[in-house]
Amino acid sequence: MKRTLLISPVKSDNSKGFTLVELLVSIGITAVLGVVIVAYMTASMTQIAVSGVRSKLSSTLQTALIRVNDDVRNSAGVMPYNFTLDPNAPSSGGEWSSSSTVLVLASNATKTDGTSYDSASYNSVVYYVKDNNLYKRLVAYQDPDNQEQTITCGAATALGGCPADTVIVSNLASLEFIYYTKTGTVTTDPMVTASVRTNATLQTSQSGRPVSYSDSATMTPRVLEKFADNAPFTAGLGGVHVMSSATINGGPSTSIYSSGGLRTDNYTSIGTAGAPISRINLANRSCGTNATYGSSCAPSQPIPTSGGAVGYSNIYSNRLCAANQISGTPGSTYNKLGVTGLVAGCSPNFRFQPVFDKAAHAAKMVAPAASSITCVNITPSSCQGPVDIVANKKINGSVTARGDVIVNLRGNTYITGNLLLGDSSPNKTVLVVDAALTKRPVVVVNGRIEFRNFEIQANAGGITPIFVSFYSSDSTGRSLNDNYTTQDPQLIYNTVNLPSTISFDAVTLYGLNAVYDGSFYAYFGRLTTGINTIVNGTIAAQQVEIGSGSQINLTRDPWNDL
Repeated sequence: MKRTLLISPVKSDNSKGFTLVELLVSIGITAVLGVVIVAYMTASMTQIAVSGVRSKLSSTLQTALIRVNDDVRNSAGVMPYNFTLDPNAPSSGGEWSSSSTVLVLASNATKTDGTSYDSASYNSVVYYVKDNNLYKRLVAYQDPDNQEQTITCGAATALGGCPADTVIVSNLASLEFIYYTKTGTVTTDPMVTASVRTNATLQTSQSGRPVSYSDSATMTPRVLEKFADNAPFTAGLGGVHVMSSATINGGPSTSIYSSGGLRTDNYTSIGTAGAPISRINLANRSCGTNATYGSSCAPSQPIPTSGGAVGYSNIYSNRLCAANQISGTPGSTYNKLGVTGLVAGCSPNFRFQPVFDKAAHAAKMVAPAASSITCVNITPSSCQGPVDIVANKKINGSVTARGDVIVNLRGNTYITGNLLLGDSSPNKTVLVVDAALTKRPVVVVNGRIEFRNFEIQANAGGITPIFVSFYSSDSTGRSLNDNYTTQDPQLIYNTVNLPSTISFDAVTLYGLNAVYDGSFYAYFGRLTTGINTIVNGTIAAQQVEIGSGSQINLTRDPWNDL
């Protein structure tokens, strides 16, 4: 049988290519991969750009915070407002006020010869926000010898050659200044601020995306102990009473603050037309009783315009901010009170008197304690002196010196009783400040401070004492405690409103034509001067009464010059 071999056809190796389906699938896969790769590369490039912008924001913000912190650290403290009035300030009276978005710092001024002023002569550094920018403004202490002579201002108001404020950082989304006390408690009172925290956020856009960076920094000012905002004259809730023919002088470098009001009698004057007080603030909060003391006295005016001044009295100020004050000139020709510098509708921030760190002062008393000291050199004489008050010594009891006695003050001291010096005319008791002292000695007294026909002799460096009385009507004795510094409204009310039959003056400066140089502070009570008494220095008390014919010559020495 014959068989036939069948051979199937075989593809040639030269036959190559893809079917349409294969081609479409490969194109689709390639497109997807391309989109993924492009998207990945685009996202990576965007992320790199965003990271670069965020890194730049971080560096920019940290640099800005460093600049703010440097100014805080080198300052003499946070202030409630600028010392020198600023004609370009946002308020009608030329003030910047420290707040959550404004920071006002006191910066020591330096003379053209490189020497320093006394420590109350400050330039004011102001940080503020406008149009998403953080600006720094300098308001120079006005004196021909000051190295700084400018009051900077924004470019939009750069009139008269005033240079523009410095832009510290741009692209601000938010900024907040937070103020802390020494114990870490948040406060709105610049007077007790021990540190400042700056929180800020910068924001811009990159590749259509918002990019932001937030950071914060905290810094402590160089000076933490401040008395009375460095105002040389402050009164608490009890206010100020200036009796007939008395005067308060100081000029444009000084200021007056009262939590209460200001009452003037006939022919009194505060400042002069040629040398007005820079700033007078009257909070008008001396209403209420006991625990409610410190309430607003609205609609009453803090400067009475009827029933007070008889004859002509004048108040001269560059800026007088008095809550609820409407008028400064009563209608009667024979009852006229002239007021210059009144800012209409102004409401100063209310605050209690400054807190003195009594516990820290008591802790400095490391020398062995002593008992009461009494030296009376009046016939018959029990002591001829001199009396040495040793530095950093606590005296358990009172110190009394009368007659021709020299009292040598060697440094800080703490007296648990009273400090009674003088009252020995025609002989005079003299307190001599130790020649070696370069800082002002602080004399803290739990009881009353009473000077009569008495002399204070500064040393060759011009150093005078600071006197602080904690006398009060507190029957429980809390004010005698080393750690008691609370400004209790009820205790203040009880102390400054004791009946006239009770000796309630915490500080009394008496003596016809007697001259007292120094700083005097009645922490809870009242400070009173006698007839024709002269005070050269600073005053702070819950209530101040300037006697008839007395003259108060305010100095620029601050309470924090310790």
